[in-house]
Amino acid sequence: MYRIDRMRRDYERFTGAEGYAIGFHVGEDVYCAMLDRIPRRFTRVQKECSACGGGYGLYINVKSKKAKAELMKKAVKVGTLADLEGEYNKGVMFEKLVYEINGQTFRGKDNVKFTEGGDIVIDGKEIQVKYEHARICYDKTLQKLKKGA
Repeated sequence: MYRIDRMRRDYERFTGAEGYAIGFHVGEDVYCAMLDRIPRRFTRVQKECSACGGGYGLYINVKSKKAKAELMKKAVKVGTLADLEGEYNKGVMFEKLVYEINGQTFRGKDNVKFTEGGDIVIDGKEIQVKYEHARICYDKTLQKLKKGA
């Protein structure tokens, strides 16, 4: 089995998320596509830097024109690239936009573990919010979870 397939399987086993808000930009506009699952073609495994402990990470990969074109079928415009500028990184600022379009108050960067829930609750579902090339999880974390299960 390929590393990506194992990591995806293990992630899906342990995640507390019931859906995903995937963000991306086209030109200056920022969009959000709601998905029940993250398709394999939108993920990749990447070697982590030694300062991060080495190993591998599972990442969202929706920067290609093909991926964005596919996501556009389910996407809504939520803002502009200027809206992603602020006190946090683009991923957290995108999460703020998702809160705002859903009529909820953003309370800053959260520290909820992916095994415990999503980043926001929408229509009673735990939704994990990810922007363009965000890390989903570390392989090292998945290995620890498997040992404890």
